[in-house]
Amino acid sequence: MPAQRILEQPASRPWAGVVCYLFGPFGAALLLAMRRFNRLSAVRFHAVHSILFFGFWLAVWSILELAESLSTWFLATVLNEMQTGFNIGGVLLWGALMHAAHQGSRQAFFAPLQTLAARLTDIRSKRSA
Repeated sequence: MPAQRILEQPASRPWAGVVCYLFGPFGAALLLAMRRFNRLSAVRFHAVHSILFFGFWLAVWSILELAESLSTWFLATVLNEMQTGFNIGGVLLWGALMHAAHQGSRQAFFAPLQTLAARLTDIRSKRSA
């Protein structure tokens, strides 16, 4: 029954923004698909930002992985260390984004993704109006 109580809480609770980051693009897409949450601009922002953040993280990780596999042993070692640092930074940023979403902030810590998410959210809200 605790899950049912959580779902019955008002949609403006800060947990909805956290779910967008906690379950990655899957949680974000689920909340965007639910009309109850899609109406809230904060949830839409965090959902779109979560999808963009994980897409960016996956793209950079894939590029580093590909470059590591195609390079010599020394360069591969350097790229492996860069990838480790990128992953640690990404996990720390992921935690900071969840904390910001819980606080109700739209602080995204990475300006280009924040701007793009705000624009996409604004476009979406203008279309539905």
